[in-house]
Amino acid sequence: MVPKGPASTENLRPQIAFVFWGTLALGFGSALLLPGPLVWLFGGGTSAFVLRIPAVVMHFVGWMFLLVSLKAFPLDSARFRRRLLDRLFAIWMFWFVAAFLGIGTLPLAFPELYCTIFCIPLGWRLLPYFPFVPSVFAPVVVGHAIFFWLESRMLGAIPRRTVTRAAQFLGGLAVTSIVIQAAGLFSGWAYLLAGLTAPGYFLAAIGSSRAWREASSFSGISPGAAPRSAGP
Repeated sequence: MVPKGPASTENLRPQIAFVFWGTLALGFGSALLLPGPLVWLFGGGTSAFVLRIPAVVMHFVGWMFLLVSLKAFPLDSARFRRRLLDRLFAIWMFWFVAAFLGIGTLPLAFPELYCTIFCIPLGWRLLPYFPFVPSVFAPVVVGHAIFFWLESRMLGAIPRRTVTRAAQFLGGLAVTSIVIQAAGLFSGWAYLLAGLTAPGYFLAAIGSSRAWREASSFSGISPGAAPRSAGP
């Protein structure tokens, strides 16, 4: 069921605020995925991979902020807003389901670990490292990119460009990651791909932050044009 927002309001500030905190949490979560592979690649062992645990927690927090942003979505009689909310919620559900389906691909992502003599799926031993596997995180990141692109339709010109660029960066990185895995090249430096989504999330947070500051002067949105700030 689609979360219900206020019956009628032109106040975009609460909704954009939740999106900002959500993107910021996603950015920090992705940044925590970088130290483990870096330390490992430079011969420091795998102890730093433990940071994947707080990284997953931060990502979950980010997801929840983005879900709450839908409940704060400003609704009125305009069909444009209702359709936009429905699409945002559908994308949220898409990446939620995609994350669990992606975890199920772990044995197939590492076929050399798939069977012993008794054909036990040893790929499941990689379950704790699922945040680094493209077939797990890439569909989720694509979902985030689409979410941010849809969200940008409610923003002013400058924040809209920033958030759109963030969506393009995330989408491009996700597709690249899947191609690398499909080509059998997921090893070594490729473990950094998940953490490299951090700049995209931080860029989206920057755009949302500016839109949040401008939101109090918005007079509303129309299907054909982004709202503009009344200030200079």
